Amino acid sequence: MTEKEAATSRFHRFDLTKVWPHKDYPLIDMGVMELNRHPDNYTRGV
Repeated sequence: MTEKEAATSRFHRFDLTKVWPHKDYPLIDMGVMELNRHPDNYTRGV
């Protein structure tokens, strides 16, 4: 979403209760998160 699109959007771009229309903003694969061990300190590691 560009700044111009954000200004005219029907909803606030940081509203976590909304799902963006996938036809306008298709999902993008960002990578893979691999959990290969238990963290030593859960609070710090996760």
